[in-house]
Amino acid sequence: MTLQHSLERSFEESLELGQADVLRQCLRTYATIDKMRDAEALFRKIAVKPYMDKVCLFYIHVERLTEHCKFQCEHQENLWQPARLKYMG
Repeated sequence: MTLQHSLERSFEESLELGQADVLRQCLRTYATIDKMRDAEALFRKIAVKPYMDKVCLFYIHVERLTEHCKFQCEHQENLWQPARLKYMG
C-alpha cells in the first residue's frame, strides 16, 4: 500500500467515524507534502458529492410531487365544475 493510498484511507475513515484528531493529522500530512488539493478533491468525492446527490434527488422528488399534486387538483376541479354550476344555477 502506498503512502497516498494509506493517507486517503485514513482521511476517509476519520471523516466517516468523526475522528477529529486523526483527520487533523491527515490534513497536516497533506499540507506537509504539499498535497492539499488532493485532500480537497477527496473531500469533495467522499463528502460533498454524496450529500449533493441526496439534496438534488430530494428536490427532484419534491418537484415531481408538486407537479403531480397540481395536476390532480386541476383535474379534480375540472371534474367537479359541471356539478357546481348545476347546483348554483
